[in-house]
Amino acid sequence: MQSRRQWLLQQFSIASLSAVGVNLHGCTVFSPLRIGTHPWIGYETLNLAQTLHLLDKDIQLLAHQNASQSIAKLKSGDLDAATLTLDEAIQIQAEGIHLSVVLIFDISAGADQLIVRPPITHLAELAGKTLGYEASAVGALMLHKILALAQLPASALKLVNLPVGEPQRIAWQKGQVDALVTYEPTASHLMAAGGHRLLDSRAFPETIFDVLVVRSERLSSYHQAVLKVVRAHYRALEHLKTNPGDAIHRIAAQQKVDLRSTENALKGLRFPSAAVGCQLLSEQGRLAQISVELIELLKEQKRLPKSAEPTIDIDSTFCRRYLHE
Repeated sequence: MQSRRQWLLQQFSIASLSAVGVNLHGCTVFSPLRIGTHPWIGYETLNLAQTLHLLDKDIQLLAHQNASQSIAKLKSGDLDAATLTLDEAIQIQAEGIHLSVVLIFDISAGADQLIVRPPITHLAELAGKTLGYEASAVGALMLHKILALAQLPASALKLVNLPVGEPQRIAWQKGQVDALVTYEPTASHLMAAGGHRLLDSRAFPETIFDVLVVRSERLSSYHQAVLKVVRAHYRALEHLKTNPGDAIHRIAAQQKVDLRSTENALKGLRFPSAAVGCQLLSEQGRLAQISVELIELLKEQKRLPKSAEPTIDIDSTFCRRYLHE
C-alpha cells in the first residue's frame, strides 16, 4: 500500500532505538513492545520522547523507510504495533489481522492541499481541467471531498495518478496539470512556481488521521508498555507546547532537517490533547464515523472487496488512564 509520506524519505532518517534487554543478572530476557515507525512529522513525538528519556527499555522503536515495510512486519507478526494512517489500518484489518487503535497522533489541518494554476479561483472552474493526485486512500479521500464541495462528478475532470514529490513537480513544470492534490514541501515548490492554494484539509476537519495500532491479541500482554507509550506521547506533546524552541531544535537536529521545514510541517497538523483524543476515540466518536466513510471509499476504489466489513477496534482505555493519573 502506498503511503502519502514518501516526500519525507529524503529528509528524515529515524534511527533504530533500543534492543531486546536482559535483567542485571543476565538470565531473564524480556520481550519489548516492538513498534514499527517510518518518516512522518506526525510521529515525531515518539522520537522526541526518546530524546527526553520518556520511553522505557520495554519499548522498542524500529525504523523503516516507509509504511509498507511496517505493514509487512506487522502482518508477519514481527511487530506488535505500528504508526499508520487510519486507512492503512483498515486495509490490514480487511486481510484478517485484528488491530486496535490506541492513540491518535495527529489530524491533518492544512497539511493536505489543493494547488491550482491561475486563473482558477473557484472549485467549479476545475471542470474540464487536468487534476493530479496520489492514488492512495488519503489522496482519494481528499479528491472525494474536493469534488463534493465543487459539486462536480469525477467525470468532469481528467484525473491523473501522480505521486507527491518529484513526479508532481515535473508535471507542473511541463504544464501537464492544472491542479494538484499535494502536501509540503511539494506544495511550497508549486506555489513558488506560480501555483495558488485554493483549498486545504482545514475544509474537512477531523478527516485524515495518523494513529498507533496494536495487534489486538497482544494488547493484554503489553498493556503496561502501551500505556507507557501513550504517556510518553502526551508528555512529549506537552514539551512541544510549553517549550517549542527546544522541541523543534531536537526534532530538526535528530532528523537532520532545517528548522523552517520542521516548523512548516508541524503547522499543517493538529495534535489532539489527551482529553480531545479520548473523545475522538469514543464509541460514537469521530474516528468511528470516519472509519465507515473510509471503508466505503476503499470499496469504491476496489482496495477492499465489496463484501468486506473490516471493523477496527477503537480503544480509549489508555488515554483515559493517562487523564486520571
